Amino acid sequence: MIQGAADPSAAEEYFERTLAGLSTQEIERFTRLPPGLGLRVSRLGFGSYRVSSARKSHFDALREALLKGVNVIDVASNFSFGAAEELVAAVMSDLIALGRLKREEIVVLGKAGLIQGRSLKFVEANRPDDFRKISNLAYYSLHPDYLERQFHADRQRLRLEKLDGYLLQNPEILLSSGALPDESPQVRREILREKTTAALNRLEDLCSRGFINFYGICSETLHYPADHPESLPLEDILRETGPGFRVLQFPANLLETDYKFNRSSSGGPLAELARRERLWTMGLRPLNARDSDGGLLRLARLVNAPLDEGAGIIAELNRLLGALQDDEKRLLDFLGEERFQFSPRTPPLSKIFLSNRDEFVGDESLSKALAIIQPQVQKTVNRLFLLARTREEKYALEKYGHDCNQLIGVWKRYSVFLRHERLRGLEEALGRASPSLSGKPLAAQALLFLLAAQTPDTALVGMRRVSYARQLIEACRSEPPPENEQWPLNSLALDWAEKNLGKFH
Repeated sequence: MIQGAADPSAAEEYFERTLAGLSTQEIERFTRLPPGLGLRVSRLGFGSYRVSSARKSHFDALREALLKGVNVIDVASNFSFGAAEELVAAVMSDLIALGRLKREEIVVLGKAGLIQGRSLKFVEANRPDDFRKISNLAYYSLHPDYLERQFHADRQRLRLEKLDGYLLQNPEILLSSGALPDESPQVRREILREKTTAALNRLEDLCSRGFINFYGICSETLHYPADHPESLPLEDILRETGPGFRVLQFPANLLETDYKFNRSSSGGPLAELARRERLWTMGLRPLNARDSDGGLLRLARLVNAPLDEGAGIIAELNRLLGALQDDEKRLLDFLGEERFQFSPRTPPLSKIFLSNRDEFVGDESLSKALAIIQPQVQKTVNRLFLLARTREEKYALEKYGHDCNQLIGVWKRYSVFLRHERLRGLEEALGRASPSLSGKPLAAQALLFLLAAQTPDTALVGMRRVSYARQLIEACRSEPPPENEQWPLNSLALDWAEKNLGKFH
């Protein structure tokens, strides 16, 4: 187990070393000293939602971030089903053993509440108190005894004697999932307030016993108005918790700015409440904006874009489409019209592809569509398998299935490139609107927009490649746009997304 915890003087020494050579202004842009924390932190934090110890590129990205001035790591037991914690442990242990890092220089935050992956085995074996099933693959619990057991399991995976902070992970899930009693919204919110307060009081106890230095809440609904059925009464919760409550995490990005402009359940903007309570604020999803229907807009273009401007991907798509059309013609020739014809019930993939090729922007958008498309194609293939009799017919069908899979794989790559190209327009529009953003890549623009204001103090970004980590670290050292440009830039981005993408994709 790695001993120690984040320390103010060690953090100052860390920034002196990792940011050596930067101007005073650049260092001030890159770091923040939240008043209630008493510890200097980087404005860019390493979000580990999609990282894994199984990927060397993720190991290298976290290593790069820690060596270049990012001293905040956010992790949870359900991230990559525990493999994210293992990655953090491996990288920190390696750098500490080499003498390139001290435990006291890094702020590590954990989360608990959502139970997925390997933690489900714990549920099955121990039946923790007050756990609620929220889907076929996930449970949720705010019971204090469960949270403490999960906390110690997290420490073991992270190989840390002490975590700096620990957060309740999206307690509003109990409201949105329907896991609480079917009472009125007011009753359900009151039940959640009681559960949340009891959980936070246990985290206060972990503070008093020296296991953590502070705690808080990570939530998607802290900015919701008081009459919203999924709002969290944060001000009431703060009155019932101890002095260890020091951190809030909430969505914050170029399109989602309710935390600073909208009135929350506290009666004023969430950002104002956080400043009044001297809380460390952390922005979730700074480069992934969601619309009201759950659509996603990735606020980043490809770091390593194709040098041929996508010509290779397009040529490969066209080649595979031609092969697929040949396969379909050959199958019809073999079977004859009296045995089989493509129809709306048994459609050919080539027709589906031609109708939808440019409709899905980004792999997440296409993946959702494929969940509908692939069963339709599978129905066609299953029908053909029943009809295929000769060896030649079976061979032609096997080739068709292979080519279908090949086309879908390249289509996913193409959808990512298509998003890259579509977002060029937003990048150029932001550059024209603000001299501070001109000539910078979209991810850097979005990050600078966010960090131009006092809130959030830190933006948590998933950095899974060294090149991406370097791009964002460089952006954090740049001069952000003036704060009075934030509202116009936000309006510009929202208008652009609506006109060019409809709902976010």
